[in-house]
Amino acid sequence: YVYVADQINNRIVRFDPSDFAGTFTSWGSSGSGSGEFNQPADVTVDLSGKIYVSDQYNNRLVSFDPSDFAGTFTSWGSSGSGSEQFNHPCGMATDRTGKIYVSDKDNNRIVRFDPNSFSSTFTSLGQGQVKYPYGVTADSSGKIYVSDTGNNRIVRFDSFALNFTYFGSSGSGAGQFKSPIGITLDKNGRIYVADSENHRIQILEPYMYYQKK
Repeated sequence: YVYVADQINNRIVRFDPSDFAGTFTSWGSSGSGSGEFNQPADVTVDLSGKIYVSDQYNNRLVSFDPSDFAGTFTSWGSSGSGSEQFNHPCGMATDRTGKIYVSDKDNNRIVRFDPNSFSSTFTSLGQGQVKYPYGVTADSSGKIYVSDTGNNRIVRFDSFALNFTYFGSSGSGAGQFKSPIGITLDKNGRIYVADSENHRIQILEPYMYYQKK
């Protein structure tokens, strides 16, 4: 299945790409209560099949079991900049170990947590290194890629530590960005970036040169 954060309709949509019209399903409505969203920004799936949503303007993360939505709705977080707090969470990704990453956009950081033990494993990354990060994705080796929207570049964290490398600069040429937002990888390691203000998708090969910071 493919899951979509239908932001303006305040819902999550699921469909089977081989049979779109026959399997369209949606969950959620507008609000801040159980089963409600306020402009959800992204969605990811953990290793057990649970769905996680960055409920952007409610400043929280929401999880649910797609086979039993109403009975398993869970939320974490509140508005702020401390542990287990968010300021417009956006992009989400799950790595090979099952840990989940969230771009906490207006707190200028990436948050990592273990869905099996959320409060005890909440960790942040990138404060002072990224500006308004939006998209986040993970490759098969454990590297984390972030669309560093405010700095017009792509950042790669080789491990969950302070050291990072980056690619790109502000502009409209090849390898330059204007407010990059969405980011994902294919099975060959190529990186696809939604270069929003340049109105294009850029593809970065895995061997592209990254500057060290």
